[in-house]
Amino acid sequence: MNPKTKLALKFLSILIVVAEIIFAFLSILLVLGIFVLAIPTLRNYVDVQATINGQIILLNNLQPSLLFVIGGLIFGLLLIGTLFYIVNALKNIITNMEYMNFFTKDNLRYSKKILSGLWIIIAEQIVAIVISLVTTFYTKSGGNLNFDLTYLFVSFVFLAVFYTIYTLFKNGMELKNENDSFI
Repeated sequence: MNPKTKLALKFLSILIVVAEIIFAFLSILLVLGIFVLAIPTLRNYVDVQATINGQIILLNNLQPSLLFVIGGLIFGLLLIGTLFYIVNALKNIITNMEYMNFFTKDNLRYSKKILSGLWIIIAEQIVAIVISLVTTFYTKSGGNLNFDLTYLFVSFVFLAVFYTIYTLFKNGMELKNENDSFI
């Protein structure tokens, strides 16, 4: 392996560690934020607005039900957990590549994990869009439906890229097995 490739793999390993730290910090912030929204006496001190699919939702004076708070917590933790799942699979692929194990069953399995994680993220984005549409429908009589599909399209692009990588690993593994059996 040439030095540039080794350097690139080390850089990617460092980026993955940074991403894991950021995801851990975000999950702590999410739990604390939901905790503040769940307790009515603490909620009075919150003056926050959130933007969901291009719509600004004021969270101050909002009296969310416990079901809404728990649903938001589960939704957020599922997203962060899925990101951890994807980053862990990516870290394992990079580790295998550092040891010159490119076309292995493990890399194929890790690629499948990344693909399944991306499908979960896409499903969450679709649910968020549907919730936004329902919210718009019930809060604005005759209002414009305004939502952003950019993140959904970007997720589909990532899905296509990682499906291509999966296909490369699969075909490379088949060629390697065929080559090894020929010798």
